Formats: sequence, structure tokens, C-alpha cells
Amino acid sequence: KLNGLPVIEDCLCRSRNSSPQVKTTTMEERRNNVIDAFICRNQKLAGAGIILIDDVCTTGATIEACACALKSRGVATVWGLTLAREI
Repeated sequence: KLNGLPVIEDCLCRSRNSSPQVKTTTMEERRNNVIDAFICRNQKLAGAGIILIDDVCTTGATIEACACALKSRGVATVWGLTLAREI
């Protein structure tokens, strides 16, 4: 908001309940846990570039699943921005 870019806080929502990512141990489990777990509710994003913001990135599975949901609605480009990375 400070830089003048539009902020859309509700364009992604869960399409199904999934286990908390912290309860998974492997990269494969994390990816499988969030496959098809999100949908994009905003149909006006076709052709747009989106920046996704997440608090912590461990494997990138959540951002990847969200990006897939956005791209299925025609979003052209998705960038992921995380505040912390687990090492």
C-alpha cells in the first residue's frame, strides 16, 4: 500500500482443508498437502502480474500452489516474496 501498488487481500481462498504445513516433514508431503488447496476468486486478474507475500518459505510448496491457482485464472506472472526462509 505504501508504494501505490494495489493490494488484493481476498483473491485466493482455500478450496479444501489441508493439514498445517508444519505437520509435514518432506518436500513431497508439503507439495501433496497443498495441491489444489487454493482457488482464485478474482476473475479480473487475467494478464496481470502478481506478487504473493508469505511469512515463511520452507520448500515453496504453498507459494507454488497459490501460483498455480492464479495462473489457472489467466494471471501472466507470479512472483513470490517471503519474509523468512527456513534453513
